[in-house]
Amino acid sequence: MNLSESIRHFRTMRNLTQEELGNAISISPQAISKWERGESMPDASLLPALADTLDVSLDRLYGREKFTMDDIMTAIPAYLQTLPKEERMTGIRTISLIADILSKNSFRDCKNQLAELIQNGASEYNSVLNTAETGFTIASLRSELPFWAVFCEPKNGWGAVLKPEERYRDVFAVLADKQALNTLFSLFNLPNGFSFDESYAAEQYGLTNAEETLQKLRKLRTVYYQDISIDGKITRIWFYRQQIGLISLFALLNEQIYYQNSFAWQQNARSSALFRPITTKD
Repeated sequence: MNLSESIRHFRTMRNLTQEELGNAISISPQAISKWERGESMPDASLLPALADTLDVSLDRLYGREKFTMDDIMTAIPAYLQTLPKEERMTGIRTISLIADILSKNSFRDCKNQLAELIQNGASEYNSVLNTAETGFTIASLRSELPFWAVFCEPKNGWGAVLKPEERYRDVFAVLADKQALNTLFSLFNLPNGFSFDESYAAEQYGLTNAEETLQKLRKLRTVYYQDISIDGKITRIWFYRQQIGLISLFALLNEQIYYQNSFAWQQNARSSALFRPITTKD
């Protein structure tokens, strides 16, 4: 679009009359009409105010489609600041999904469908998966547990980071304990920093040995304790510490187990192995 067409296009998009646009930048509606017919052009001094009123950048006003990282880093925070605080996480997720899906030329035909899914939650598709040479993304479109995550493959491959370690076994050993797992899921409902004693945990979570179970969860760093003296008697108070990594782990497992109907795409081949063998020197 040329400048004349852009002015008319963005004015009508914003539901502004020529008179309303003119009043906003102190110009007559007749002048706006001439601009849109291409009979005259705005003075350069009016362009910043014109762009601000039409809520577009000068580049976009002139029909320039090239964007730099500086443009993006300025535009995204500015957009999020216009949203109510309770809607900003949803805004971040939507931007992430759009960047991952809708920008791909081969998916132009399904923009409307995906935009509807992002806006209204999953109907036909529950997940979005994208694998590429340099990593993968996974997202949930479900309204009850929406998320988007990106995993960038390390320089030397996943195997260079995800090494077999005994600490992994310790984590899964705790999660394999039924009482520990049930208690952990109950703790997820509590606010970060919630405090309680062992008698509360035993009663609320049906623990036969509250001390043992809480010590197991302590290995996951999801609870910690302080010994407090009350009337000369030492009482152990436990505190719930929200662990984002654990919540993420179970969210991904939830997606894997229950919601496998996915909208996915991937590259046809990789030039390097997804996992690489780890060699050690004797």
